[in-house]
Amino acid sequence: MEKLDFIGEFLMKHLCVEVKSVNGAYYEAILTDVTDTAIVVTFENMLAVMGGQKDFETKNYPFAEARLPPLEGPTVNVPSYAKGQEIEAKCRSDYPESIEWRRATIEEIFIDGEWFSVKHFKHIKLESGLEMKSAIQFVHVDEIRLPNPNPALTKDDFYKFEIPVPVDSRD
Repeated sequence: MEKLDFIGEFLMKHLCVEVKSVNGAYYEAILTDVTDTAIVVTFENMLAVMGGQKDFETKNYPFAEARLPPLEGPTVNVPSYAKGQEIEAKCRSDYPESIEWRRATIEEIFIDGEWFSVKHFKHIKLESGLEMKSAIQFVHVDEIRLPNPNPALTKDDFYKFEIPVPVDSRD
């Protein structure tokens, strides 16, 4: 099981992208391939759900609906947040166990800046089309970030090559 944990950790650190859903939210995904017009991804929770199986579901997203996640780590300053500030927040997802980032605005700050009331908008699918609805959610400081500054991906962001692997070395 350690090998799977290491592989999953490596994939999430180095091949992670965020893809935009029709509901307006961005979901963390793992890049698995690149075509002329799109990227091919699988979602983070699929590694855990499928127990490391190789035939997990993949999905294509046009480059315009994908971006790199923002930088993380000690080189990024932890910001001070203010009421009315635009941020991105982890919000309740339409899909279980998925991480969903939505544009939001800080409504109130509680408990020395540890908890926030945020207002975000969500696209709701109706028979007549999509409708925007606002929602208020309470989130911890670990579940908010400054808006992702990264632009949409393009084909030029990637260099694809294939390495032949002998049949007896596979698996």
